[in-house]
Amino acid sequence: MPSRTLHNLELEFHRVTDTQTQDLYTHIALLELELNHGVTVAQTSQNTLEFETAQDRTFAQLVLSRFSQFTARIQD
Repeated sequence: MPSRTLHNLELEFHRVTDTQTQDLYTHIALLELELNHGVTVAQTSQNTLEFETAQDRTFAQLVLSRFSQFTARIQD
């Protein structure tokens, strides 16, 4: 069985320090990607999203750049 490559984005929050609020914003980002753009994504922590492909991750980084609360950074 081939190993699965993980493609993660970490949301680096600028002013939000409360982990519960970070979790909420991360979930909002997930919903934006799934509902408005058809991207398959999973939330793996209060500030991390996981994608099936590198292309989806790159597209998500572009989409999420409109949010002022965080910066989406590729996590290798």
